[in-house]
Amino acid sequence: MIPVQDRSAATLIPLIQRYILPGNTIFSEEWASYHAFPASSFQHLTVNHILNFVDPTTGVHTQTVESTWDGAKKRLTNCMTTNPKPLDTHSSEVCWLKNIET
Repeated sequence: MIPVQDRSAATLIPLIQRYILPGNTIFSEEWASYHAFPASSFQHLTVNHILNFVDPTTGVHTQTVESTWDGAKKRLTNCMTTNPKPLDTHSSEVCWLKNIET
């Protein structure tokens, strides 16, 4: 898990370029900063949450990642209060558990 200070394009674009391989597809909501993603490297599909949770034309949604992150936050909050392991250890455990559950 990478700590992100804010959701500005100046913060997000270098992280995307570092961790996401070119040619992958990025699914997001229509947050203004997300419109600055480098189009030449990635396909960027969006859903407008004001209108829909799932785009009726493309089928794009962010529900899976939002659900996963919600569960991870709950687990991490519980773990961090009972076991002071580093955050990256807890987040790795959450990812591993998610992979074996699916």
